[in-house]
Amino acid sequence: MLRATLVLLAVTSFTVAAPPPKEGEKKAELYFPTKVGTKWVEERTDADGVKHDQPYEVTKVTETDCGYRVRVEWFQASHRNTLTTEYLVSPDGVALLNGGGTDFDEPRPVLKLPAKAGESWTEKLLRWSGTTTHEMGKEETVETPLGKVRAIPVVQTFSATPGTVCTRWYAAGLGRVKVVTKDKDKVTVTTVLKSYTAGK
Repeated sequence: MLRATLVLLAVTSFTVAAPPPKEGEKKAELYFPTKVGTKWVEERTDADGVKHDQPYEVTKVTETDCGYRVRVEWFQASHRNTLTTEYLVSPDGVALLNGGGTDFDEPRPVLKLPAKAGESWTEKLLRWSGTTTHEMGKEETVETPLGKVRAIPVVQTFSATPGTVCTRWYAAGLGRVKVVTKDKDKVTVTTVLKSYTAGK
């Protein structure tokens, strides 16, 4: 179950209903890239200290009544194939629309805005038994290879594996900047934003 949980963590990568921001509004209020061509690299470090770089790219953005539908692609070296995930992005937050080749019946929130520390929501897992709960934290400063970044933490837990905790930090204008996964308080995987190039 733990292995299956970690697969889910890799793609999770909100109930969103607000329209896309109008011309002149601050794009920085969006917590995920919304320009085609935006590229970034995450540095992943496992429990043994082995590091691995994972590049991502925004390949398609569509404006909808609910926000921006953003397609992200990345090459999975271990399986030598390209994977795709789509997100719904708006001032109300960020939500997963699909993952692992499956389209979700409803957007699955990963960040809700405006951020309220202590706010939480619980969903059923799609492929495995049990539920997953997300809880918002208070914005804080996190260290990344790009420097110090103010980001909002979201803590994810699983009913079937209580010892597994995944915390993701999201920053305005950048998206996910750090991820720490723990198993029974031991850090198993740490991921940080290593580089970021905005699309034009």
